[in-house]
Amino acid sequence: HWTALAAYYAYEVFCQTKGITPLPQSAYEIWSFDGFLGTFYNDSGSNPALGATPDRVDAYKPPCEYSTTVTDKYGSTSEWFLFYDETNAPASLKYGTFIGGDNPLTTITNNTLTDGESCVVIKESYGNAFVPFLVYHYKTVYVIDYRHYQNTLSGFLSTHQVDDIIFVNNISMTRNASLVKTLGNFVAG
Repeated sequence: HWTALAAYYAYEVFCQTKGITPLPQSAYEIWSFDGFLGTFYNDSGSNPALGATPDRVDAYKPPCEYSTTVTDKYGSTSEWFLFYDETNAPASLKYGTFIGGDNPLTTITNNTLTDGESCVVIKESYGNAFVPFLVYHYKTVYVIDYRHYQNTLSGFLSTHQVDDIIFVNNISMTRNASLVKTLGNFVAG
């Protein structure tokens, strides 16, 4: 998974492409969670060499007031956190700090803005660390995890007005035929 710093670098490039000014890193409150052992550690069968060198998960909290609503696969909604305190979480779950994890639909509203653009981010878990950087710039950030979302992109767009569509996925997904098919069905549907 991306670290928040890698996501910040991608955010800088996104801002340059969009023609907006990125917030400097110093504008964010940074939450840190030590002892992270992620997906590759689990996939390795808990390899002792990987376990001996845990990482840290940092989360960059934007300087604005916001609210986050998560919609589960049954269509039920609940208020959640843009970041969740993962201090006491198991080593493999600390990345769950970002946007409530991999939910079908997450809606983040920047309550500081009275008006503004909206975007939809199409992602799998690698996009989770990137999303918080968008919150400062958009009135509404919709986040769809296409692996769990039960509708199509055109279905979503028929009921939601968005200014930008942003895809944030890891390169490994392109070698996973199932994920490619799922994304293709979501977009083409």
